[in-house]
Amino acid sequence: MRRKLLPPLNHIPRGHPTHNEICRDRCLRAYMDCLAAEKARALEFTAVDRAVEWLKEHRTELLVGTVVVITGMTFVAVASGAGLLVLAPLTLMASAEGVDAPHCLGD
Repeated sequence: MRRKLLPPLNHIPRGHPTHNEICRDRCLRAYMDCLAAEKARALEFTAVDRAVEWLKEHRTELLVGTVVVITGMTFVAVASGAGLLVLAPLTLMASAEGVDAPHCLGD
């Protein structure tokens, strides 16, 4: 991204050590935070074939715990015992243990 600095910093010439420091310490950090937040968002696909194609191309970027939505069905990336990364339906991740049925007053 090559943009001029906003006032009052726009008087600093490009390539000046102060300009480079501002880009590195302010802009780059915010940009990298934005990229990390974008990766943390759930991946959504409207067709299975597009999802499979994306997963094949980006298998090293997919992290355990990533939420992937394919045609409305929610999956979570989990690690298997063989060192593989598997998309498990979110329903497998749910547990009924510890969940109490609703109680009515006077019961």
